[in-house]
Amino acid sequence: PGTPYADSVLRLHVKAGLAYPLQAPAAFFPARLLHLNFAVSLDGKTHLTQLLRTWDPTWSLATLLRRTLALLREPDPSLLPADLARGTRHDPALRDPPSLVAIPPGFDLRTKPAANNSLAELAHLFTHNRARYDALAADFAAQFLEPLRPADQTPPGPE
Repeated sequence: PGTPYADSVLRLHVKAGLAYPLQAPAAFFPARLLHLNFAVSLDGKTHLTQLLRTWDPTWSLATLLRRTLALLREPDPSLLPADLARGTRHDPALRDPPSLVAIPPGFDLRTKPAANNSLAELAHLFTHNRARYDALAADFAAQFLEPLRPADQTPPGPE
């Protein structure tokens, strides 16, 4: 409740390998989810990349679930690179790259990959216009996530 994803069903797939808990498990949502701390891959899955980079071997799967739920309630800009966490759209070092020779798009190694540009724009929106970020995340959820059915909203009662 109170998140852009409140009217959606979120399924989290977690697979712990043989090195668990020393190594983070693989964890992803099988659908697209617009979120500051999660990355959508080309296959449409949403990965918990930023969260899993902070993995600690003392964590349990329950800890991973609690932290994921906490991020769904309140994204954490501190998990982003410092310039993005401040809402900076572009790397200051790349503002005026020298252009002695015309370089075709995608071949200039000084520029950020498109995914980083998207993340920079999302971080800027989160930092400077939170209401618009939440509305965009809710629109994305309505488009790509399974809607919550009334039966799903009923709290479990005593059986």
